[in-house]
Amino acid sequence: MADGRWLYATRRGPPDPVRVERLIVPEQGFGTGDMVAGRPEYRDFVRRHFGAQIGAEGGEKLYISRSQLYSKRGRILGETFLETALAREGYDIFHPQEHPIEVQVARYKAARHVISTDCSALHLSALFAKPTDRVAILARRPGPTIGDFQAQYHAFCGLEPVIVNHLTAMHSLEGAKLAQMSETYAEADFAMIQQSLLAGGFITHATPWARPSAADLKAELEIYAEKQGAAMQEIAL
Repeated sequence: MADGRWLYATRRGPPDPVRVERLIVPEQGFGTGDMVAGRPEYRDFVRRHFGAQIGAEGGEKLYISRSQLYSKRGRILGETFLETALAREGYDIFHPQEHPIEVQVARYKAARHVISTDCSALHLSALFAKPTDRVAILARRPGPTIGDFQAQYHAFCGLEPVIVNHLTAMHSLEGAKLAQMSETYAEADFAMIQQSLLAGGFITHATPWARPSAADLKAELEIYAEKQGAAMQEIAL
């Protein structure tokens, strides 16, 4: 209580310093780590209100790509080969950073099959997924981050994503700090990714995918190193 009145914390703080007798701070409804599943009240609010005025628009098969992000952002090397293979399977190749959030919401509402490397775009996608949708997450970095996406999809719609982890090598800029380990450049076994997606029902064609050569991967790494002015180093998976 301030000056005999209740003081409620809103988006605007009091204009002058105040002393309160009792401060009540509500629990955060959603966040990262332990909060990624969200409070039941938050999930209910999102389902009823967030993007309610936006209709579904786009194809039912969506691949969320990182290939057009600027060079410091981590990714699977040779991702354009994945894009080509998945486009032949009927997937739209989607670069969310190139679209306003209204378009992103519309596309995620329309998609029934989503394939993506583990990336922040999945946090938005998970808000609009249905229990009958299919989601495959391709590992692109070390660490427990994929578990956060699994928890969020499970909490928001009861969906269990298929995890596809066929990384074979990992690279980072020399001198990268631990906090930068999410921005790594991964090599992956494209043949095994194809087999996992076939087994999961995400694709139907068994003809072996074209895959990047060792020279392709080396050249891509050199481009990222040159753009950032630092050499690359291989790190343990």
